[in-house]
Amino acid sequence: MNIMQLGINRAFALLQAVCLTVLLAWRPGLAQEVDDRVYLPMQTSINALMVALVDHSAHELWRAGSAQTLSALDWRTVEQHAIQLIASGTLISLGGTGVADAGWVAAPAWQEWNQRMTDGALAALAAVRATDQDALNAAGSALVDACQGCHQAFKPELPTEGFVHTPHYEMSAQQDITLRSTIVTLAAEPALRREFERGLTDKARQRGYNVVASYDLVPDVTDVDDPDFVGRLVSNGIGAVLMIRPAAVGPGTTLEAVRNSVSPSTYANMQAFAQRRSRAGRQDLLAVVHLGIYLISVHGAELISSGAVWLDEPNPSRQQGIERLQNLIVANVDAVRPAIREHLGLPPLNR
Repeated sequence: MNIMQLGINRAFALLQAVCLTVLLAWRPGLAQEVDDRVYLPMQTSINALMVALVDHSAHELWRAGSAQTLSALDWRTVEQHAIQLIASGTLISLGGTGVADAGWVAAPAWQEWNQRMTDGALAALAAVRATDQDALNAAGSALVDACQGCHQAFKPELPTEGFVHTPHYEMSAQQDITLRSTIVTLAAEPALRREFERGLTDKARQRGYNVVASYDLVPDVTDVDDPDFVGRLVSNGIGAVLMIRPAAVGPGTTLEAVRNSVSPSTYANMQAFAQRRSRAGRQDLLAVVHLGIYLISVHGAELISSGAVWLDEPNPSRQQGIERLQNLIVANVDAVRPAIREHLGLPPLNR
């Protein structure tokens, strides 16, 4: 046996010894011990995690799916949000400090909805990496279904821990934070709806509102509580709705038309205002329009402000009457805007 062969034999013997040592050291409980390693527990509630991470990331994906164009930076940003949402799926499967967390994560249905959310996020990530906006929009629709289904099963009401996330906002160092909103006019004539929403949207944008007309997003609207209507708005990044409903038009019109649509105090204030403004205390009006402002999220639609505007003097033309109503609507929304922003925890506008 030469020296080189002796070296090979010794190396092989050493390898056998190492393998034997590993086999002798292995025991059936070892894998279980590895699985029982101590991990940091969730030190926040699922609700807080939903508000701070899940809801925010999902809205960014929904908004990107319906955007007109996406730059290279936009795609990178959306990729980050998709990854955040994927990681969130693991986190909310564990449960945290919330009073309901343990019960939720123990329910098979919770984990099934969580898996559907994670699958939607994975599909969104694949769409982002393929720069396929249609696929991103489809993944966003799947996310809407998962979020709405889970909330209906486990949390149909708004959060009870005090965490309420503004559904969507835009922010930069120079810009105010604003909700992305839409205007819905419940008009029987599609042409009138388009005309009214287009004109009102233009006026609202001039006042700094981040608003779009709804007829492009949802051609047919019958009820703000329609899950399909809410789902479409959520998937387009809409966080608030101004709902406009003609309550009464023509001879004999009075504020009685909106008595049941507003609070008693609001109704009393409107009556007092109308009497001060009307000539010789007249009660009859030409038209009364009900206004409702809703927050939109996967929870559904939440009414946060309600009121009315009305015409009490004839107008030279139909177009002038429409424009006057639009101006009154914008003025009324402007009046309640500070209170709504305070309710949402948003800072005052820089004006």
